[in-house]
Amino acid sequence: MWADEEKRPFLNIGVALCLSLAIATVLFVLGGGENRSTMRESAFTVVLQFIGVALLGTAIGATFRNQQEKLQQRREDADKVAETEHARKEFQKADVGRVGDAYRLVKEARRVLRAGGLTDTYGDPPGSLSEKQLETYDQVMVTISKAQHALDALCVEIDAFDEEGNLKQLVRTLKAMERYLSDLITEHERVRPNLSLAYAELKELNRFTRDKSESVVDRDSPDEFLERFRSPYRIAIRELARSVDIHPLLRQYVPRLRSAGHLSRALPLR
Repeated sequence: MWADEEKRPFLNIGVALCLSLAIATVLFVLGGGENRSTMRESAFTVVLQFIGVALLGTAIGATFRNQQEKLQQRREDADKVAETEHARKEFQKADVGRVGDAYRLVKEARRVLRAGGLTDTYGDPPGSLSEKQLETYDQVMVTISKAQHALDALCVEIDAFDEEGNLKQLVRTLKAMERYLSDLITEHERVRPNLSLAYAELKELNRFTRDKSESVVDRDSPDEFLERFRSPYRIAIRELARSVDIHPLLRQYVPRLRSAGHLSRALPLR
């Protein structure tokens, strides 16, 4: 009947007091003239006893409810910690996977280009690209474009959700990787309309496919793939593994993880 738990102790005291007064009144009215003084004392004693019992019961009940509330709060806090930790791990695993997928796509594209002769790593490169080499070049640039879009999307998402500014180094690193791929795509867009294409025009591509450790042409030139992509990739993975204090970001990912079945729906989303 009384849903408000805060008012219930006062209601209990009021009920006990009313009962005590009622009992005292009955005893007072029924008592004889000579015994009226004794009845007053008895009524007063009864009232005090009822009030004492009511106060003691209320205090015990309030203490018990307080302990139950604290226990429930500890359970909820433990659930919250478990959910956040699970979300953190799933978030890291998902984004490490996305960065890793982009890296592997680019590595595969690089190998396909080198296998197709589009490199000066192993000697003189082709003068003009053959029809087969042009086809390989176009197909590989589609793959590189997918990796570039994936990195760009990841940069935007992390930067947008990073309310505390804990992931600036990660965002800068991912943007550096994305810019490197963007340079290759820009070159492709610039030269590809030509009906015939000389390999000498593909300066970005040549630096991309060159392997300094195996090059027989120019061992003193910088390894751009290592410096602009592989090394930033290592930094990005390290930053993702280090990013622990990103709870505001994780709050945005919990619904996604839950809808994907990674989190128990029994856990409350606070």
